[in-house]
Amino acid sequence: MIDNIIENIAKKAGIGKEEVREMVSEKYKELSEMISEEGAAYIVAKELGINKEKRGIKISDIKPNMRVEMAAKIIGENTRDFSTANGKGRVQNLILADDSGTVRMVLWNEEIDRYELKKNDVIMLRGYAKEDSKGGAELRLGKYGIMEKVDEDIPVVHSRGKYERNYIYGMKEGSGEIRAAVLHVFESKPFYQICPICGSGSKEGCPEHGNVEPADALVINAIVDDGTGSIRAVFFRDNAEKLIGHDVKKAKELFIHGLLFKNMPIGKEFILRGKCRSNKLYGRNEFVVGSIEEVDIKEEIRALL
Repeated sequence: MIDNIIENIAKKAGIGKEEVREMVSEKYKELSEMISEEGAAYIVAKELGINKEKRGIKISDIKPNMRVEMAAKIIGENTRDFSTANGKGRVQNLILADDSGTVRMVLWNEEIDRYELKKNDVIMLRGYAKEDSKGGAELRLGKYGIMEKVDEDIPVVHSRGKYERNYIYGMKEGSGEIRAAVLHVFESKPFYQICPICGSGSKEGCPEHGNVEPADALVINAIVDDGTGSIRAVFFRDNAEKLIGHDVKKAKELFIHGLLFKNMPIGKEFILRGKCRSNKLYGRNEFVVGSIEEVDIKEEIRALL
Protein backbone atom coordinates (compact mmCIF):
# COMPACT_ATOMS: atom_id res chain seq x y z
CA MET A 1 0.00 0.00 0.00
CA ILE A 2 2.74 2.45 0.94
CA ASP A 3 4.51 1.79 -2.38
CA ASN A 4 1.39 2.81 -4.30
CA ILE A 5 1.04 5.97 -2.23
CA ILE A 6 4.68 6.90 -2.80
CA GLU A 7 4.32 6.26 -6.52
CA ASN A 8 1.25 8.52 -6.72
CA ILE A 9 2.98 11.30 -4.78
CA ALA A 10 6.06 11.08 -7.01
CA LYS A 11 3.94 11.25 -10.16
CA LYS A 12 1.91 14.25 -9.00
CA ALA A 13 4.92 16.10 -7.59
CA GLY A 14 7.13 15.36 -10.61
CA ILE A 15 9.99 13.92 -8.55
CA GLY A 16 11.56 10.49 -8.15
CA LYS A 17 10.03 7.72 -6.06
CA GLU A 18 13.19 7.24 -4.01
CA GLU A 19 13.24 10.93 -3.13
CA VAL A 20 9.66 10.70 -1.93
CA ARG A 21 10.44 7.50 -0.02
CA GLU A 22 13.30 9.26 1.75
CA MET A 23 11.06 12.22 2.64
CA VAL A 24 8.42 9.87 4.04
CA SER A 25 11.05 8.02 6.08
CA GLU A 26 12.39 11.28 7.52
CA LYS A 27 8.88 12.47 8.39
CA TYR A 28 8.14 9.13 10.03
CA LYS A 29 11.25 9.43 12.22
CA GLU A 30 10.64 13.13 12.89
CA LEU A 31 7.28 12.32 14.44
CA SER A 32 8.89 9.70 16.68
CA GLU A 33 7.09 6.92 14.82
CA MET A 34 3.80 8.01 16.44
CA ILE A 35 2.01 7.66 13.13
CA SER A 36 1.98 5.07 10.37
CA GLU A 37 4.06 5.30 7.20
CA GLU A 38 0.84 6.07 5.35
CA GLY A 39 0.25 8.97 7.73
CA ALA A 40 3.77 10.27 7.15
CA ALA A 41 3.19 10.03 3.39
CA TYR A 42 -0.04 12.03 3.74
CA ILE A 43 1.84 14.83 5.50
CA VAL A 44 4.62 14.79 2.90
CA ALA A 45 2.03 15.02 0.12
CA LYS A 46 0.46 18.05 1.77
CA GLU A 47 3.86 19.73 2.22
CA LEU A 48 4.46 19.21 -1.50
CA GLY A 49 1.17 20.92 -2.28
CA ILE A 50 -0.55 17.82 -3.61
CA ASN A 51 -4.32 17.75 -3.28
CA LYS A 52 -4.15 21.05 -1.47
CA GLU A 53 -7.69 21.85 -2.48
CA LYS A 54 -9.02 18.38 -1.76
CA ARG A 55 -11.08 18.37 1.41
CA GLY A 56 -12.22 14.77 1.43
CA ILE A 57 -15.63 13.68 2.59
CA LYS A 58 -18.29 16.12 3.78
CA ILE A 59 -19.67 15.68 7.28
CA SER A 60 -23.21 15.27 5.96
CA ASP A 61 -22.05 12.17 4.03
CA ILE A 62 -20.42 10.41 6.98
CA LYS A 63 -21.99 7.10 8.00
CA PRO A 64 -21.05 4.65 10.78
CA ASN A 65 -18.38 2.04 9.97
CA MET A 66 -16.62 4.01 7.25
CA ARG A 67 -13.13 5.46 6.91
CA VAL A 68 -13.04 9.24 6.71
CA GLU A 69 -10.59 11.81 5.40
CA MET A 70 -11.73 15.38 5.86
CA ALA A 71 -11.14 18.98 6.87
CA ALA A 72 -13.17 20.48 9.69
CA LYS A 73 -13.30 23.31 12.19
CA ILE A 74 -13.67 22.69 15.92
CA ILE A 75 -16.72 24.62 17.12
CA GLY A 76 -17.04 22.95 20.52
CA GLU A 77 -14.68 21.23 22.97
CA ASN A 78 -15.00 19.56 26.36
CA THR A 79 -12.38 17.55 28.27
CA ARG A 80 -13.04 15.56 31.43
CA ASP A 81 -11.34 13.03 33.70
CA PHE A 82 -12.73 9.57 34.39
CA SER A 83 -11.95 6.53 36.54
CA THR A 84 -12.30 2.82 35.79
CA ALA A 85 -11.20 -0.39 37.49
CA ASN A 86 -8.02 -0.12 35.40
CA GLY A 87 -7.14 3.40 36.52
CA LYS A 88 -7.76 7.01 35.59
CA GLY A 89 -7.90 8.63 32.18
CA ARG A 90 -9.10 11.60 30.16
CA VAL A 91 -11.56 11.95 27.30
CA GLN A 92 -12.02 14.95 25.00
CA ASN A 93 -15.25 15.50 23.08
CA LEU A 94 -14.95 17.70 20.00
CA ILE A 95 -17.73 19.11 17.83
CA LEU A 96 -16.44 19.37 14.27
CA ALA A 97 -18.12 21.40 11.52
CA ASP A 98 -17.82 22.07 7.81
CA ASP A 99 -20.23 23.70 5.38
CA SER A 100 -22.49 20.63 5.37
CA GLY A 101 -23.04 19.85 9.05
CA THR A 102 -21.51 18.87 12.38
CA VAL A 103 -20.22 15.64 13.94
CA ARG A 104 -18.76 14.60 17.29
CA MET A 105 -15.22 13.28 17.62
CA VAL A 106 -13.67 11.65 20.69
CA LEU A 107 -9.98 11.69 21.67
CA TRP A 108 -8.39 9.78 24.53
CA ASN A 109 -5.45 10.30 26.91
CA GLU A 110 -2.22 10.51 24.82
CA GLU A 111 -4.17 11.76 21.79
CA ILE A 112 -5.32 14.76 23.83
CA ASP A 113 -1.75 15.66 24.82
CA ARG A 114 -0.37 15.03 21.33
CA TYR A 115 -2.69 17.36 19.44
CA GLU A 116 -3.62 19.99 22.07
CA LEU A 117 -6.78 20.96 20.21
CA LYS A 118 -9.03 23.85 21.16
CA LYS A 119 -12.12 25.60 19.89
CA ASN A 120 -11.74 27.32 16.47
CA ASP A 121 -8.78 25.15 15.41
CA VAL A 122 -9.03 23.90 11.82
CA ILE A 123 -7.82 20.34 11.31
CA MET A 124 -7.17 17.80 8.58
CA LEU A 125 -7.81 14.27 9.77
CA ARG A 126 -7.93 10.69 8.65
CA GLY A 127 -9.83 8.32 10.92
CA TYR A 128 -13.02 6.31 11.05
CA ALA A 129 -16.65 6.65 12.05
CA LYS A 130 -18.40 4.37 14.52
CA GLU A 131 -22.04 4.22 15.52
CA ASP A 132 -22.94 6.36 18.53
CA SER A 133 -25.55 5.59 21.18
CA LYS A 134 -28.28 7.24 19.05
CA GLY A 135 -27.46 5.36 15.85
CA GLY A 136 -25.58 8.26 14.25
CA ALA A 137 -21.91 8.63 13.36
CA GLU A 138 -19.14 9.53 15.79
CA LEU A 139 -15.49 9.94 14.79
CA ARG A 140 -12.43 8.20 16.21
CA LEU A 141 -8.79 8.59 15.23
CA GLY A 142 -7.79 4.95 15.75
CA LYS A 143 -4.36 3.33 15.76
CA TYR A 144 -3.50 4.37 12.20
CA GLY A 145 -5.31 7.69 12.10
CA ILE A 146 -3.56 11.00 11.63
CA MET A 147 -4.49 14.57 12.34
CA GLU A 148 -2.87 17.98 12.03
CA LYS A 149 -3.81 21.58 12.63
CA VAL A 150 -3.76 23.84 9.58
CA ASP A 151 -3.27 27.58 9.49
CA GLU A 152 -6.35 28.44 7.46
CA ASP A 153 -10.09 28.80 7.88
CA ILE A 154 -12.93 26.89 6.28
CA PRO A 155 -16.61 27.77 5.90
CA VAL A 156 -18.88 26.06 8.41
CA VAL A 157 -22.57 25.36 8.37
CA HIS A 158 -24.80 28.26 9.38
CA SER A 159 -25.66 27.97 13.05
CA ARG A 160 -29.28 27.24 12.22
CA GLY A 161 -28.13 24.34 10.06
CA LYS A 162 -30.89 21.91 9.15
CA TYR A 163 -33.31 23.26 11.75
CA GLU A 164 -36.41 25.14 10.68
CA ARG A 165 -37.75 27.89 12.94
CA ASN A 166 -41.06 26.86 14.49
CA TYR A 167 -43.73 28.40 16.67
CA ILE A 168 -44.60 26.39 19.76
CA TYR A 169 -48.31 26.59 18.98
CA GLY A 170 -49.02 23.82 16.51
CA MET A 171 -45.46 22.46 16.56
CA LYS A 172 -45.35 18.85 15.39
CA GLU A 173 -43.01 16.04 16.34
CA GLY A 174 -39.55 16.19 14.79
CA SER A 175 -36.47 18.40 14.69
CA GLY A 176 -36.89 22.14 14.89
CA GLU A 177 -35.77 25.45 16.31
CA ILE A 178 -37.65 27.80 18.62
CA ARG A 179 -36.95 31.22 20.07
CA ALA A 180 -38.48 31.18 23.53
CA ALA A 181 -38.21 32.63 27.02
CA VAL A 182 -37.86 30.60 30.20
CA LEU A 183 -41.07 30.87 32.24
CA HIS A 184 -40.45 28.32 34.96
CA VAL A 185 -37.76 25.87 36.11
CA PHE A 186 -38.85 22.72 37.95
CA GLU A 187 -37.00 22.15 41.21
CA SER A 188 -36.62 18.40 40.78
CA LYS A 189 -33.29 16.69 41.46
CA PRO A 190 -31.11 17.93 38.59
CA PHE A 191 -28.51 15.16 38.50
CA TYR A 192 -28.19 11.71 37.01
CA GLN A 193 -25.25 9.36 36.55
CA ILE A 194 -23.45 8.61 33.29
CA CYS A 195 -20.48 6.58 32.11
CA PRO A 196 -17.54 9.03 32.23
CA ILE A 197 -16.09 7.52 29.06
CA CYS A 198 -18.93 7.28 26.55
CA GLY A 199 -21.57 9.38 28.34
CA SER A 200 -24.31 6.74 28.33
CA GLY A 201 -26.65 6.42 31.33
CA SER A 202 -24.81 4.44 33.99
CA LYS A 203 -26.41 3.45 37.28
CA GLU A 204 -24.82 0.03 37.70
CA GLY A 205 -21.95 -0.08 35.24
CA CYS A 206 -21.72 0.70 31.55
CA PRO A 207 -22.72 -1.92 28.93
CA GLU A 208 -19.68 -0.95 26.85
CA HIS A 209 -17.06 -0.06 29.46
CA GLY A 210 -18.08 -2.25 32.39
CA ASN A 211 -17.60 -1.32 36.03
CA VAL A 212 -16.65 2.35 35.91
CA GLU A 213 -16.98 5.05 38.52
CA PRO A 214 -20.00 7.03 37.28
CA ALA A 215 -19.90 10.77 36.72
CA ASP A 216 -22.68 13.22 37.50
CA ALA A 217 -24.49 15.01 34.68
CA LEU A 218 -27.07 17.79 34.78
CA VAL A 219 -30.69 17.63 33.64
CA ILE A 220 -32.97 20.66 33.92
CA ASN A 221 -36.69 20.66 33.16
CA ALA A 222 -38.31 24.00 32.34
CA ILE A 223 -41.34 25.61 30.72
CA VAL A 224 -40.50 27.89 27.80
CA ASP A 225 -42.83 30.24 25.93
CA ASP A 226 -42.57 32.02 22.57
CA GLY A 227 -45.76 34.09 22.71
CA THR A 228 -47.80 31.57 20.72
CA GLY A 229 -47.70 28.83 23.32
CA SER A 230 -45.59 27.08 25.94
CA ILE A 231 -43.91 23.69 26.13
CA ARG A 232 -41.89 21.68 28.60
CA ALA A 233 -38.21 21.73 27.59
CA VAL A 234 -35.60 19.25 28.80
CA PHE A 235 -31.95 20.32 28.96
CA PHE A 236 -29.25 17.66 29.37
CA ARG A 237 -25.57 17.96 30.26
CA ASP A 238 -23.77 20.83 28.46
CA ASN A 239 -27.06 22.42 27.46
CA ALA A 240 -28.24 22.40 31.07
CA GLU A 241 -24.93 23.96 32.12
CA LYS A 242 -25.32 26.71 29.52
CA LEU A 243 -28.88 27.38 30.64
CA ILE A 244 -28.04 27.91 34.30
CA GLY A 245 -24.53 29.32 33.81
CA HIS A 246 -22.75 26.74 35.99
CA ASP A 247 -20.85 23.52 35.33
CA VAL A 248 -22.01 20.33 37.03
CA LYS A 249 -19.48 20.62 39.86
CA LYS A 250 -20.61 24.14 40.81
CA ALA A 251 -24.26 23.18 40.32
CA LYS A 252 -23.89 20.30 42.76
CA GLU A 253 -22.31 22.57 45.34
CA LEU A 254 -25.15 25.10 44.99
CA PHE A 255 -27.76 22.33 45.13
CA ILE A 256 -26.35 20.95 48.39
CA HIS A 257 -26.68 24.42 49.95
CA GLY A 258 -30.18 24.95 48.56
CA LEU A 259 -29.07 27.76 46.24
CA LEU A 260 -29.17 26.23 42.77
CA PHE A 261 -32.72 27.28 41.89
CA LYS A 262 -32.46 30.75 43.45
CA ASN A 263 -31.05 32.43 40.35
CA MET A 264 -32.54 30.79 37.28
CA PRO A 265 -32.74 32.78 33.98
CA ILE A 266 -36.49 33.37 34.26
CA GLY A 267 -37.71 35.65 31.46
CA LYS A 268 -34.54 35.29 29.39
CA GLU A 269 -34.89 34.35 25.71
CA PHE A 270 -32.82 31.65 24.04
CA ILE A 271 -32.55 30.01 20.64
CA LEU A 272 -33.25 26.32 21.26
CA ARG A 273 -32.65 23.59 18.68
CA GLY A 274 -33.67 20.02 19.23
CA LYS A 275 -36.53 17.59 18.84
CA CYS A 276 -40.19 17.86 19.72
CA ARG A 277 -41.52 14.51 20.87
CA SER A 278 -44.70 13.13 22.37
CA ASN A 279 -44.56 12.04 26.00
CA LYS A 280 -47.14 9.26 25.96
CA LEU A 281 -47.04 8.80 29.73
CA TYR A 282 -48.19 12.36 30.44
CA GLY A 283 -50.07 12.95 27.18
CA ARG A 284 -48.13 16.06 26.14
CA ASN A 285 -45.41 17.22 23.79
CA GLU A 286 -41.99 18.14 25.13
CA PHE A 287 -38.91 19.65 23.54
CA VAL A 288 -35.59 17.85 24.06
CA VAL A 289 -32.92 20.51 23.62
CA GLY A 290 -29.94 19.60 21.43
CA SER A 291 -28.28 23.03 21.52
CA ILE A 292 -28.87 26.37 23.21
CA GLU A 293 -27.70 29.86 22.25
CA GLU A 294 -28.39 33.34 23.48
CA VAL A 295 -30.40 35.45 21.06
CA ASP A 296 -28.22 37.33 18.57
CA ILE A 297 -30.35 40.28 17.42
CA LYS A 298 -28.18 40.94 14.35
CA GLU A 299 -28.50 37.30 13.32
CA GLU A 300 -32.27 37.42 13.85
CA ILE A 301 -32.52 40.47 11.59
CA ARG A 302 -30.33 38.83 8.95
CA ALA A 303 -32.58 35.75 8.94
CA LEU A 304 -35.61 37.93 8.23
CA LEU A 305 -34.09 39.60 5.18
